[in-house]
Amino acid sequence: SIKTDIDAGVFYFIAAGLSLIVLLKHNSFQSIYKYRHLTGIAVFIFFVLCGWFFTSERSNNINKVDLPEESVLIAEIESTPKETDKSVKAEIIINAFRYKDEWHHSGDRSVVYLQKDSLANSLKPGMKISFKPDFDEIKNAGNPKEFDYSRYMAFHMIASQMYLKSGKWQVIKANSAGNLKQRFLNLRSK
Repeated sequence: SIKTDIDAGVFYFIAAGLSLIVLLKHNSFQSIYKYRHLTGIAVFIFFVLCGWFFTSERSNNINKVDLPEESVLIAEIESTPKETDKSVKAEIIINAFRYKDEWHHSGDRSVVYLQKDSLANSLKPGMKISFKPDFDEIKNAGNPKEFDYSRYMAFHMIASQMYLKSGKWQVIKANSAGNLKQRFLNLRSK
């Protein structure tokens, strides 16, 4: 789940940046020829800081997918699954989950590791699968100087993972022609 509401800090940050741009565009300041480059520098710094601020806020507000174990979910394979030694790794988008006979929409992203079998190897982008959720948070190995895998995945809006044994999941919609992105992903995997 991603925090999408704009808090007061974001509002003040944007207001301060726009005020600075308006100040630099003021005629008396622009009339001094030697300061004309400051407008461009201020706009550039404002957009760099906006990008940094929103990216860090977005990646810091990513939470583990937390669904009740008695629920059932429907997820779509987002990208081409990757085969490893013992499993098949697939990035998914959770479309919806059913809990207490009610369907709820979700847009959360996660990684599932499927036990290697013929069904797991046949997965393609756009296919929909169904299973009972038991997600774990993505964690680092603990060495502070090594690659921060959980932060890397947070930048991709993924904070949880799950291992699924054969028979604990099923394909509920095979891939048809699909949209343009799915076609390109299928073409790339050939």
